[in-house]
Amino acid sequence: MEEIPIISNNPINFESKNKQTQKKNVIVSKKLTFKDNVINWFYMFPLAFIALVQLYIFGTSLGAHTTFPVMSFSSLIYFGIIVSILVFIQMMMRSIIFSMFAGTAIIFGLFNAWFGEFLIPVFENIKNISDIVQAAWSRKTLPYELLVSGSMSGLVLIVIFAQFFLSLIIKSFFEIFFGKEWGNGRIYGFAGAIIFMLFVQMAFSGYRHFSSDNSEKLQWKFEQKYDPIEQFITNTPNEYLIGKDKIWLTNSKNSWCLDAKTGKINSKRSFRPGVVHSGFKITPTPVFLGIDALYVYNDSLNINLYKTDYPIESENLNIPLTSYETDEGKNLLIFFDYGYVGFYGAEKGKLLWIKQIDLPIAANRSFPDKFLENGYFLEEKDRIIFSCNNGIIKCLSKENGNELWQYEHGTPKVNGNSLRALISKSQDRFVAAYKTGEIFTFNISDGKKLYQAINPQFEAITPINFDHLEGDFFAKNGIYYKIKLDGGIIISTENTLKQKNDYVPTICDIKNRIIINGGKITKVNDDGKAELILNEERRTFITQPKFDDKIMYVGSADGWIYCIHTGSAHIKWKVKADGELANDSLAILDKNILVKTKSGSLFCFNREYGN
Repeated sequence: MEEIPIISNNPINFESKNKQTQKKNVIVSKKLTFKDNVINWFYMFPLAFIALVQLYIFGTSLGAHTTFPVMSFSSLIYFGIIVSILVFIQMMMRSIIFSMFAGTAIIFGLFNAWFGEFLIPVFENIKNISDIVQAAWSRKTLPYELLVSGSMSGLVLIVIFAQFFLSLIIKSFFEIFFGKEWGNGRIYGFAGAIIFMLFVQMAFSGYRHFSSDNSEKLQWKFEQKYDPIEQFITNTPNEYLIGKDKIWLTNSKNSWCLDAKTGKINSKRSFRPGVVHSGFKITPTPVFLGIDALYVYNDSLNINLYKTDYPIESENLNIPLTSYETDEGKNLLIFFDYGYVGFYGAEKGKLLWIKQIDLPIAANRSFPDKFLENGYFLEEKDRIIFSCNNGIIKCLSKENGNELWQYEHGTPKVNGNSLRALISKSQDRFVAAYKTGEIFTFNISDGKKLYQAINPQFEAITPINFDHLEGDFFAKNGIYYKIKLDGGIIISTENTLKQKNDYVPTICDIKNRIIINGGKITKVNDDGKAELILNEERRTFITQPKFDDKIMYVGSADGWIYCIHTGSAHIKWKVKADGELANDSLAILDKNILVKTKSGSLFCFNREYGN
């Protein structure tokens, strides 16, 4: 196009009509003042408040669904979902203040689902920091209350700072590429964030509903929060007892009586348990180990029938560590600190005898694993056999606690660590397996050694499953052995964990020849060959499996429970318990399976399958 000169006041300078037209088409971005930003902030506040409430509700729903167990692959998936949601919300809202609180809203929702009113205990722990540290020092334990409170506070601060820098990056991106007025969110952006969170909440609710068989399997549930908050990372006193038609349980402050069929609360009373227990206990009588004494109640927990003080007159005795029912719940075996064991009558809570049977070593009350694991004592009619430190095995009379016989192992320690045998029984004999690869067979009656099988490879991680002369077990690294107990001749051997994951626990059930590592469940067939019956890469199975003939029930760390036929390797059903599971989380009832989470919640599922 030919340029036409335009006459101006300055005859030297000429402007073309084309350039003048271009100047008229230039859009000048308006520079927002501080006043404009403040007005925009208040103008968007109602919409931002709705979006933050939605994020809080989503955090509560997600917290009820999972506690982000470290060993679970699903935790990484949920973490990625949260990050993706927050980035998208940042891009929609583009407000530094509102965006900073977006992540905090989700965190507060998670904390509310896990701890309930979490701000009060956090502030109380910080306020009483001096007393907590002194008490922990005297107990020679870590101040777990402060660890949890500090971690919660630190996580909130980290999320706020991360959101702040992320909002700056996103705000700068929009200003550079779209103009300064795009640096702040607009009504459509905030409305879009609200619609997006509605979609996310509906999608998550749909996933929770359709991904499991809960709708047809769940019979009832009894939900509890982590209380005290340190229960999130450590063991705290608790007790779960199963009666004929009732379930009795305790947490840090109360005890309840539930109807086993409906989960209805029959009664509730104040109670402070003093003992960490493993799993469920079958008993006809509700006997609770409190902070100061042993209590026996009636079935409804409304009458305290008996109270027996602990023998604390000795300096070496303290609150018990744990307890086991013997004689079908008629008697109670209670483990104390410093190697003491007491034998009580459960019906009246009467102390029958107390003896020091093990080394005078104080236990870690927060993690008393060796006292909670099975395989360290046996019950046989009129006697109890204990596997003690330094390789010693003792047999005591139930009647008076007198020692009937004792076996002293020739190698009490290995690499400075005390040896303790895994023991198991069959008929009139029992077998003791040491980590040194020594396996001995004894008479229960007199403790006489009958057979021995010695091989450094026989480092058993399970008690020996045996019948007369033959026994089988899982050894270190998942090697299955079937051997002759007299002489140690290997009948068969099989590597069941060819790709073992050392970062997750290995769970074994030698009676059913099942070994679990991560999401892989392997069974050793009758011919001694390993067969993979389930491989769920997203799961980390952590519970001790429960069996009803060929039907196996097993739970993962993130709360999934599978019902599997071990013969056909077919998954009959799977359900989801809201919360994190532990090794002792499952118990089989008549037609149901009872699930206990780490927070103390109970879920009762119908375990039948088919039509």
